[in-house]
Amino acid sequence: GVKEGTVSCFLVEVADPSRTEAVKEAIERTIPKVDARDTSEFTLNIGRIMGQLDLFLLMVISLALVVGVVGIVNTMRMSTMERYIEFGVLRTNGWKRKNILMLVTAESTYLGLLSGLLGVILVLAAMAVANQFLGGGLKLEITPGDVALGVGLAVVMGMLGGLYPAWRASRLMPMDAIRRGAR
Repeated sequence: GVKEGTVSCFLVEVADPSRTEAVKEAIERTIPKVDARDTSEFTLNIGRIMGQLDLFLLMVISLALVVGVVGIVNTMRMSTMERYIEFGVLRTNGWKRKNILMLVTAESTYLGLLSGLLGVILVLAAMAVANQFLGGGLKLEITPGDVALGVGLAVVMGMLGGLYPAWRASRLMPMDAIRRGAR
């Protein structure tokens, strides 16, 4: 740590940018324990760090999306298995396979939409709390585009996650569905 009242950093602006290196060397000669750096070095390092952070966040988000889709598939699969009798009755009353497919897919898409909206509410609440603790002029913000992307991804995940269970439910023969559901 730096002791109170101690200068740990100072900024020198050079009038002639072509003299930056000479000024840097003069500072290091004058004050031997000082490490003078050009701001382009900081910019380069910050750029690298931000690139690595972006890659890490992309990996975390990708993992979350995969886990989300698997969770939706599992939830919808269990939901459709519990409703085999219902699907069998609907099929005996004239519903086509595509109607069952559309029903289950619409339900999972709707669940994706609700999940996305709940996610936005939770993110906004977490950001409000985090902004209370951030200092140094830092503030987390979310744009309407970010909200749309998040909700859109949740809807697409819901739809994709429901396709397999919907396909399975639509493939059941009416009497098989009723027989399986009665077990």
